[in-house]
Amino acid sequence: MSWAYTPIKLANAHKRQRSGDRVPNVEEALACYHHAFEVLKREMKPWVWAMAQHGTALAYVERVDGDRMANWTAAVACYRRALEVYTREASTQWWGP
Repeated sequence: MSWAYTPIKLANAHKRQRSGDRVPNVEEALACYHHAFEVLKREMKPWVWAMAQHGTALAYVERVDGDRMANWTAAVACYRRALEVYTREASTQWWGP
């Protein structure tokens, strides 16, 4: 399972990288997230899976390549999948008093 953490961390690094051309950084981040999902399944580590879904959504929002509407649609789908795990009941500490 720990193998999946490496591509997720690498994806996060690519997203945050501000030097160079932004397009390949975001594309590389998306590739890393998709690579992680080859082994990372929701039932294995739900919170890690949801975190990766959230990160993937952020990358799609920042994506320049491809069809803009398709990127936003992919981002929304990823956010929705993350919210299947990030429920109010499961994360009471993040909801106000």
